[in-house]
Amino acid sequence: FGHVVVDEAQDHSAVALRVIGRRSPTGSMTVLGDLAQSTTPAGQDDWDVALGHLTRAAGSVAHLTIGYRVPGPILDVANRLLPHTGVSTMASTSVRVDGGEPVVVRVDAEQLAAAVATEVVSVRHRHHNTGIVAPDRLYDAIDEALSTHGLRACRRVQHLERDEVPIFGAEAVKGLEFDGVVVVNAAEIVADGGEHRGARLLYVAMTRAVQVLHLVSDCDLPAELGGWRPSPAA
Repeated sequence: FGHVVVDEAQDHSAVALRVIGRRSPTGSMTVLGDLAQSTTPAGQDDWDVALGHLTRAAGSVAHLTIGYRVPGPILDVANRLLPHTGVSTMASTSVRVDGGEPVVVRVDAEQLAAAVATEVVSVRHRHHNTGIVAPDRLYDAIDEALSTHGLRACRRVQHLERDEVPIFGAEAVKGLEFDGVVVVNAAEIVADGGEHRGARLLYVAMTRAVQVLHLVSDCDLPAELGGWRPSPAA
């Protein structure tokens, strides 16, 4: 090909990048990705190294530091995870300065699923396009709790019925976006992901929100958020 465009390049292995590079003999490529969202086992953590796999031609790295999709108050909190991702990346800022900080709800473990369902109903009141990001082990309990509100959990975003609410694990939700996002047990997402990868998974989960983000948990927020706590309600 005369020119190759690669998206989500951070998740390609070295071998995959070499295969892609061979499709452009001249090394003419546009490569896009976010290292903070590199969650595959053989994904990339340094763009200069990744460029070396792609091509022997001269290349340059441009950091896109201005975003428009995630509201600033949410992105500012998610950016606290970047020092724990194990990659060299620059924090971005949002042109959308309006909006609220993430809402935090802490409950006992036996009340977790019910609290998730309550927050989903609250968010959907203004943002019908609402999704849940939660550890897979909680799917059945959340689905049962949603049913008490006349809702159903599902594993897709296409052709949704009015009563269906998408629910995904943190890695599966990559590339999707919702007006409202309810993230369940953020600390568990970090712990299950392991060193560096856990912070990346939570970063992915939090940045799916286009309007509002609610964090529901039966434990403390992860230390990787730098001790952040939401501002007291006015």
